[in-house]
Amino acid sequence: MFFCPGCQCGHWFSTDGSFPGWEEGKPKTAPVWTWNGDRDKPTVRASVLMKHGQGIVCHSMVTDGNISFMADSNHELSGKTVELPDWDFDDEEKVKKLWNPQKSDEDKDA
Repeated sequence: MFFCPGCQCGHWFSTDGSFPGWEEGKPKTAPVWTWNGDRDKPTVRASVLMKHGQGIVCHSMVTDGNISFMADSNHELSGKTVELPDWDFDDEEKVKKLWNPQKSDEDKDA
């Protein structure tokens, strides 16, 4: 998971196809991304596409510690590249607060 400055929330990605689901006890499977394992200058492939329940679309690529927002993102950082902000991944409470609790319409039906 990384903090997205465009959406002001956490975006997850799976490197093994597992995903705990939006609700406890309802496992889902997820697409698989690659991650270079570097927390200081991460690279994640493929792109990460998040659709939030509030109509927000965030489509990004993380490369060498920078996040590039694709043109189909509909927030203020669309089309821009910015440095990925520092984030304490080990602070479980912070992770829970930054995880966007709003479900997209797709997630509600799953």
